[in-house]
Amino acid sequence: MDYPKSVPSVGLVNGKFVDENLVNGTPGSLIPSSWGNAVTDEILSVIRSTNAVPTESNNAQLTDAIVSIADLRASQAVSKAVAQATESASGVAKVASQAQTNSGVDDTTIVTPKKMAGAVQGQALVAFTTAGTAPLFTLTPVPPITAYTANQRFQVKFHSGGAGSDKMNISGLGAKSILQYDGNGNKVAAVIQSQLTDAVYDGTDIVLLDQLPSAFGVTPSQFDNSTKLATTAFVQGVGLQFSSVVAIGTNTALTVAHAGALIIGSSTAAFNVSLPSTSSVPLRTVIKLWNYGIGTMSLICAGAENLAIPYSVAAYSVQTGASITLVSGNGIWYAIDMPSIGRCQTWQNVTANRVSGTTYTNTSGNPIMVLVSVSGQPYQVFSMGVNGVTVSTSNSGGVNYSQIGCVSIVVPAGSNYVANVNAGSIITWFELR
Repeated sequence: MDYPKSVPSVGLVNGKFVDENLVNGTPGSLIPSSWGNAVTDEILSVIRSTNAVPTESNNAQLTDAIVSIADLRASQAVSKAVAQATESASGVAKVASQAQTNSGVDDTTIVTPKKMAGAVQGQALVAFTTAGTAPLFTLTPVPPITAYTANQRFQVKFHSGGAGSDKMNISGLGAKSILQYDGNGNKVAAVIQSQLTDAVYDGTDIVLLDQLPSAFGVTPSQFDNSTKLATTAFVQGVGLQFSSVVAIGTNTALTVAHAGALIIGSSTAAFNVSLPSTSSVPLRTVIKLWNYGIGTMSLICAGAENLAIPYSVAAYSVQTGASITLVSGNGIWYAIDMPSIGRCQTWQNVTANRVSGTTYTNTSGNPIMVLVSVSGQPYQVFSMGVNGVTVSTSNSGGVNYSQIGCVSIVVPAGSNYVANVNAGSIITWFELR
C-alpha cells in the first residue's frame, strides 16, 4: 500500500496529493478510481473484521479496529505460549461468573472472593429440596456427591411430611436412615413435618441437627423408669390406663404382658387364673380382674407367693359380677377395690355346718354378714363375737313371750367369729357371702 507514484501525470507534490491552485494556475493531483477503490475496500475490510459497521462520518473506526485486532493477536499469542492453569501446573485461567461459581461444575475458572461470598450466602452448593415419597426421600445436590463421606452436610427442605422410620437416598448412592437425637443423646427415628433443617451424614445415618419435638413421641419400654417423657402409649402400658382388655374362659396363666390389663372372666364353668410371679413384673404393677361369667374365677398365686386380702391366702375366688384389683409387691399381690358387703353375695343357709361355741374363719376374701336364730329358755342370753370380742348379744323372751331370739354381726375378711348359746339350740344360721 502506497501513494500511486507509478501513475503518469498523477500530480503528486513531494510524494503527496495536492489540490488545484487557481491563483497559480497549477492543477491538483489525479486519483485513479482503481487506486481509490482499492484503498477504501482495504480499510473497510479491516473495520469489518472486528464486527464493526463502517460509518462515513466516523474517522476513528480504522484505529479502533487495529487496536482490537492487536489485542486479540496478543491474547492468542499469550495463550499459545502459556498453558491452562491446573492444580499442578501454572498458567492462565478466566475468572468464573456467578452462575459458574454457584453451579460448582466448572473446574477451569478462578473464583473471586466476591463470587465465593455470593455462593456461600445463597447456600448454592448445599441447600436443596427433597423429592420422592415418604418413607423414602431423595436428594439431588449439584454437583452430585460420588460417595457417602462422614461429615457431609446439607441444608435440606423436606417437601412433605415423613411416614416414620424414613430414609434418604442422596445422589442415587443408596438409602440411609434419617434420625435425630433424643434427650439422652440417642439416635431415634426423626420427626419430619416439611421442615427446613441441617442434615449431616455421620458415617452410618443421616442425622437431622435441628430436630423437631416428636408429636407422637418415642415410647420408652414398658417399665422404663428414666426421666424420659411419657407418651400416651407408655401411660397406658403401665396401668394408669388399661394396656389391654383380655377375655378368658379357660385355665390361663398371666404373664408380664398382662401388666396394666383388664382381665375379664367369661365362662359358664369354674376356671383358674394363675398370677405371674411378682419377681417377673416391676414393683407396683397393676392388674384388674372382673368376672363377667357365671363360673367362679379362682386366682392362684405362683410358688410360695400370696394374696393380701388383707390376710394372706394362696388362692382367691372371684364370684360372678365381682372384681378385684391387684398391685404387685415383694413376693405378694395386694388386693384393692374388693367387693363390699352385699355386692355379688347371696344369703346361704349354713345351719348344718355350724354349731355353738366353735370358732370359724371368714376365708371368703370379703366381709360377710352372719344371722343366727336361737330357741331357748325364758330370758336366755346368747351372743356372737369377732376375733375374741363380743360384738352382739340378745336374749329369748319371758315366759309370756316367744322363746326365740336373733343375733347378727358383720365379719371382716380373714376374721374369726363364734356364736355362744349357753342353753337352748340354734334354729337357723344364715350367712351373706
